[in-house]
Amino acid sequence: MASAETRCPECESDLDLDGYDLDEGETINCPECSVPLKVTSLDPLTVTTEED
Repeated sequence: MASAETRCPECESDLDLDGYDLDEGETINCPECSVPLKVTSLDPLTVTTEED
């Protein structure tokens, strides 16, 4: 994986997810605003809000 950094689409917080074993389609919570985020791509790492 090239980079495990992305931004929360809800609060625009930088998400540094290095060290996390993520899978495409997995749901995580933003550590800043707690909104559920769906991993839509691993390279580059991309997340969307679950409502998208």
